[in-house]
Amino acid sequence: MVKNTHHSNGGFMFARIAAALLGAAIVSGPAFATSPLPSFRFTSLRSGTLGMEFVNGINNNGLIVGFRASTPQGVILSQNGTRTLVPDGSLRPDSLNLSGQIAGTQFTGNGFRAFVRNPDGSMTFIEDPQGRSTDAFGINDAGKVLVNVSGPNGSAGAMLWQAGNVTPIIGPGGNQPTATDVNNSDVVVGNVRTLTGETQAFRWEAGAMTILGSLGNSDSYASDTSMTRAILWV
Repeated sequence: MVKNTHHSNGGFMFARIAAALLGAAIVSGPAFATSPLPSFRFTSLRSGTLGMEFVNGINNNGLIVGFRASTPQGVILSQNGTRTLVPDGSLRPDSLNLSGQIAGTQFTGNGFRAFVRNPDGSMTFIEDPQGRSTDAFGINDAGKVLVNVSGPNGSAGAMLWQAGNVTPIIGPGGNQPTATDVNNSDVVVGNVRTLTGETQAFRWEAGAMTILGSLGNSDSYASDTSMTRAILWV
């Protein structure tokens, strides 16, 4: 900003130089405006049959997973233009990893249970020893599945599951968290009730939970994690 330019010739000259530079910048400005815009290609994954279909995840090999809610129901797999429908309307995929393992939830007449579907089509169901419902919320490239457990009164905790081995995720004072994502470093994020009664986002790693706080509000939630950071919304 130029102040008091009418008080001296030096200030007046400075103002003129500044205006000339600004004019030069304006003249050269269209170079940015004429930069090529990014281009995108839209590819429909629909098979040609009308109905409701949803995409849930994609990995770095271009494998896409989703599900078809209309008849015929099932899990949709799509890669390199090839589409496969796994005809099981009870399955809802959530995410997949680099090797093509899919984590999701099967809805049954008595509730729901988490599953892992391997690239060869074999299925493993993740059961709770107490018979509570299990719900998959992510899988990392090591095959570790993030699972929320629900009892009759709501959330009953979260855990990391791999080949039958379970690591519980415990909140402050034993409070049961709701987990939302896991990354390749086994870092888990989600939300949990604190000892003061708020619902706060957390970051969990190697058995230690860190409450992330909020951005001025009483509650916060973490929905996703990169290699080191949690994505929050409040």
